[in-house]
Amino acid sequence: MDAVLIFFGTFLFAFGREILPPICACRDWHGGCRRVGDNWTDNGTWIYRCAFGASNGIFDGCQITSQSGEIHQIQTGTNRTVDGFWANCEADEIRQKLEIEPKCAVVGEEFKHIGETFRKGIFQWICAENGRKVNGCYYRNETDDWNLLKVGEVTHIGLIRHSCDRYRENPGVVQYHSEIREDLPYESPSNKGINKMLPDFVDKRLRNIPTERTHQNVALFIADVPKANVRIRYLPSSRKIDTPTKAN
Repeated sequence: MDAVLIFFGTFLFAFGREILPPICACRDWHGGCRRVGDNWTDNGTWIYRCAFGASNGIFDGCQITSQSGEIHQIQTGTNRTVDGFWANCEADEIRQKLEIEPKCAVVGEEFKHIGETFRKGIFQWICAENGRKVNGCYYRNETDDWNLLKVGEVTHIGLIRHSCDRYRENPGVVQYHSEIREDLPYESPSNKGINKMLPDFVDKRLRNIPTERTHQNVALFIADVPKANVRIRYLPSSRKIDTPTKAN
């Protein structure tokens, strides 16, 4: 009996079995036709190629884009450093996976590693996966050297009390505060220059009337805009996982 051929669109079916046309050597993820030697990238991430004898596209690796717009390709099973952060591409029979090192944003396109500390103004920050958190406050001593106070700490340098702590009324705000100690008498002779132990004066609303304390406030935590650092494409074989066995 002669074979029965059924033509449907651009494909032929013989007894219900699909026969790819001559120009369709491979199928991509979406079912489109690819020629031998074709290379393509899905969703800006998954790299494939079409080779002779392969009915489906062969997965070759992952792709990411740097902050400068440069494209970087990562072979399957390898790591690569881009913009100072690692990226890993791996695959098995269940899924393809691209993982990029988590980071937090500082300003604009400046990023820090998780757990890394950095200074902005008089505050020290620590980088977390979902944002950045105040880790302490910097203050200057009598020799103008900067020192760090952790959140919740207080220190006395001569006549000055320095503190770095949360507001009682608003624990989401951290304040650095310095003031002249009231429990110690002191003098500032006019002919002895500037007393380096005193905090820098700042004006009140009335001009030329100094206040003998300084303070600065900042939010304890600043959240990042959520960004996925892991991308996964599950393969058809993943549907068979934990499938109940049919009874005989």
